[in-house]
Amino acid sequence: MKIRNTPPILIIAIICSLLLSNATSAIDKGDKSITTPQKTKERMDMVKKMKLLEILDLDSSKSEKFLQKYCVFEKKIEENRKQQRKVAELLDDQLRKMNKGDDGKKFAPVNDSLLALQEEFNKLICEKQKTLKPILSDVEFAKYLNFENNFFKEFFGSYMDGKKKHKPDMPAIDKNKIKPKTSTD
Repeated sequence: MKIRNTPPILIIAIICSLLLSNATSAIDKGDKSITTPQKTKERMDMVKKMKLLEILDLDSSKSEKFLQKYCVFEKKIEENRKQQRKVAELLDDQLRKMNKGDDGKKFAPVNDSLLALQEEFNKLICEKQKTLKPILSDVEFAKYLNFENNFFKEFFGSYMDGKKKHKPDMPAIDKNKIKPKTSTD
């Protein structure tokens, strides 16, 4: 992110967020610094917003408008995801408790509920994009769409690459040295 073009309010907000997350993690260190999934999600969301703003390189007024609307939709989308998880857990429980002779009629309301939540999720995504498009130029919007489509793949790809590098003394397998078994072996 270019510091000279970054709005001072944004820099202060990012610094405050980092300090707050460091302060809360310092408090948690008494508990062997175990991070909760919620804290991990919050940190990931913060990284996502920072990376997005870095890529878009917006002026201060645009970045404020963009972030306000972006955050509103992200909250709605996250709430929908939570509801979907609850309904999916209910469906999972019902499937585990199902008897062989069940006709499956008890699944219909839960299926319909999950389907409705998934449709609402898709509408929220489209509404978010339609709301953000007028704020951004065509090039900025293209960068935004590209970022949204690739963020999790790249984030988790780099995360998994880091995990692979940290495995203790795991020998690499050379596929060229593995000989296929033949009938004479």
